[in-house]
Amino acid sequence: MKFVEEVKAYAVDHYEQAGWDILVETYADDEIAEIVENAIDSNDAINIMREHIAPISDYRAEIKSTVW
Repeated sequence: MKFVEEVKAYAVDHYEQAGWDILVETYADDEIAEIVENAIDSNDAINIMREHIAPISDYRAEIKSTVW
């Protein structure tokens, strides 16, 4: 489970930014590990995770924008 703790710590520190709350609230350690398994360092793992959650965060923002 390489880099999982670093990714989680970054997500907590950036909870209200760019969908990191999604990771904190919904991802288990093994899911994070699977997503970042090919990362070469913790910065790479964070970037990989950012790319993974970005479409989810964007979709959520799109749905929120339709609220009357």
